[in-house]
Order: sequence, then structure tokens, then C-alpha cells
Amino acid sequence: MPRKLTGFHKIQPHGIVSILLTAVAILVLSALVTGAWKALLTWCEVKYPEKQLLAEMISLFSGWERAGLFVSLCMITPVLEEFLFRRMIYPVWYKLHPETAFAGTAVLFSVVHGFLPGLPGLFILGCGFQYLYLRYRNLSAPVLAHALVNTIAFAVNCVR
Repeated sequence: MPRKLTGFHKIQPHGIVSILLTAVAILVLSALVTGAWKALLTWCEVKYPEKQLLAEMISLFSGWERAGLFVSLCMITPVLEEFLFRRMIYPVWYKLHPETAFAGTAVLFSVVHGFLPGLPGLFILGCGFQYLYLRYRNLSAPVLAHALVNTIAFAVNCVR
């Protein structure tokens, strides 16, 4: 597919460092907000699953199954999700209602993941990925950040 259609372009080395640092920053902010959100849910006595289904899958899988799950979650999923949210949904939403497109896409991103304790953190990640896409005008930027975030989450769930 042509680059213009897909939105993928080459990133310069200094841009990669900037993208990765931004990804780490949004991940840290996401984790802090998620921790506060979980504390609020607990305080309000809202029941929710302790683990995400994905975390349970990682703990049950072994060997090649886990390797396949890693490829799916950390390589394929970021490409598909970022293409869907940044290249398909955001432009349409922006044309319909530019004032809400940025936050609305991030809300949709968080809700689609279907994990109540992670909603605010996923919203922050959605905002961060959208920011990277708009800043670099390149789908490679949020895909790289998303892949890093998923890889860190995968690694954390593997050591639990």
C-alpha cells in the first residue's frame, strides 16, 4: 500500500528517541492515574476483576503459545489499533465535530479495551498516542509507542 494511504513514514533516529521517551512518560502517568482510580473504586466498594483476561492468558500460556501471544499483542495489535483509531476513526470524527475528536477517540480507545480498572489509564494512553500521531503526522510514531507500552505490560504480566 502507498505510504500516503497507510500513514506510515520513516522516522529519523532523534525522533525515535523522542517517541520512546514520550511513550514512557505517558505510561508512567497512565499507571499513576490507574492506581488512583483503583483506589477510588475500592473505596466506593465497586467490584471488578483483579486481572484483565489478557493477564490471565499470559499466566496460562507457555513456550510457543506465549511467543505467539507476544507477537500478536506487541507487534500486530499496535499496528491494527493505531490504524483503526488514528487513520480511520479520528479523521471522520474530526470532520463531524473537531472539538471532541481528540478526547472522543481516546475515550473510545479506552472503552473498547473493556477493563474497568484501566479506563483512565487507557484514556491517557489514547491521548498520548493521538498526540504522537498529530505531532509527527506519521502513524509509525503511535505504533512504536503502543508497541513499547504493550511490550512493557506483557513483560510485567510474565513475571507475576
